[in-house]
Amino acid sequence: MFYFTYQPVQLTIQQIITLIAGILIGIAQLTYIIDVFRKKVTPSVLSWSGWALLMGAGFVSLFMEKGWQSSLTGLLISVVGCATIALTGLILKNYSLIKSDWKFLIAGSVCMVFYLVTENVVATTLFAITADFILAIPTFKKAWNNPESEKLTPGFLDLHRGHLRF
Repeated sequence: MFYFTYQPVQLTIQQIITLIAGILIGIAQLTYIIDVFRKKVTPSVLSWSGWALLMGAGFVSLFMEKGWQSSLTGLLISVVGCATIALTGLILKNYSLIKSDWKFLIAGSVCMVFYLVTENVVATTLFAITADFILAIPTFKKAWNNPESEKLTPGFLDLHRGHLRF
């Protein structure tokens, strides 16, 4: 006969904050995916694929260096979310292909190859963060100049993910 006993789970403050950040990221990504289904937004498949690769390179490098840590939760959710957004747009034929967005895909690919060649976690992470920041500038400009074209909720929640992870 099997007996189940209840043992309370003890979470540290860091684990609780990581859990909250992961939930916020998941909500942001899910909200955007739902809007892609409803055709409220048209994702740039190249941008979302590039972001998935950039964050994926960071995730892989950190995971290979130190193994699984709860602090990787948000990053993993972001990678999966970005890839899902790109694939959902492709499958539903609700996506844009903007010539200038090739730079996202190229930067993500270069970052992934950079890690595979160098296996330098710090350099890969710095490359990914720098590339992400530089490549996000046009998105910030677009949101500033044409706020109706961008949803506030996913970006807002994703922005605060960084604060919570810090």
